[in-house]
Amino acid sequence: MLTTISNDSILDNLKKRFQNDLIYTYIGHVLICVNPYKSIPNLYTERTLKDYRGKYRYELPPHVYCLADGMYRTMLSEGEPQCVIIR
Repeated sequence: MLTTISNDSILDNLKKRFQNDLIYTYIGHVLICVNPYKSIPNLYTERTLKDYRGKYRYELPPHVYCLADGMYRTMLSEGEPQCVIIR
């Protein structure tokens, strides 16, 4: 949770998280991912996938698995296709 929302504070937060191999960050409802240019152990394991299954975004640290699970649950409950924008 940032106390001041500005480009500088967001970039500083992303830099600090990146330095600690925390490549995923939420900014509001948007999931930001910074390419680590290296392999991060245990980032994409079956255990990690199971940990995020059925959880809400605020229950665990930001991760693409949480985004995918949330969209899947919304698709099932609302019966509507979902879309992810990757840029």
